[in-house]
Amino acid sequence: LMVCNNCYKGLSPYQVDPDNTGGSFLAVEHLASLGHKQIAFVAGDQQSNSSTERQAGFLDALGKFGLSLGPNYLEKGNWDFDETERAVKRLLEAKQPPTAILCANDEMAVVAIRTIQRAGLRVPEDISVMGFTNERLGQLSNPPLTTVALGEKKVGQAAIQMLIKIVEAEENKEQKPEAQIIPSRLLIRASTGTAMKNS
Repeated sequence: LMVCNNCYKGLSPYQVDPDNTGGSFLAVEHLASLGHKQIAFVAGDQQSNSSTERQAGFLDALGKFGLSLGPNYLEKGNWDFDETERAVKRLLEAKQPPTAILCANDEMAVVAIRTIQRAGLRVPEDISVMGFTNERLGQLSNPPLTTVALGEKKVGQAAIQMLIKIVEAEENKEQKPEAQIIPSRLLIRASTGTAMKNS
């Protein structure tokens, strides 16, 4: 068994995965370059390897850029529209709301944008929003979503190459576990902007 974009741990010793932690670093680096110091994270399913890696990468990146995690700035959206909406509302109601929100996927980020706008705030003028996975939904959102692309095409190409190697190894009885990480890349659109001066 070989898996790609492994969402759950322990499925296979043969894996081709996007660089989730590196993607979070790119996201925090981008937001920090825009002057954001209060950055929140909305996680997906905690059983999902991709979500936990993105959250771990986010926390690590905060430290590397000298940023601290604000109180209650870690929320759970669990890949669910309603839960994400509630999570974003809690962030907006905080004593010191974040100036930027990074969501563990694009769908939750689009929900975040809608929730912020319904609260009478602007994206990105009041709060910047970022996602993960570069879904078409994010390209169609208003404003278009800044996101981390996970290189699915390269993941697929690497998976085919690994599958060939697995078949050859089985024939030669030299099968060994293997894992590959495919680099992520930042796609800057219109949902992120400079932090407000009083933030």
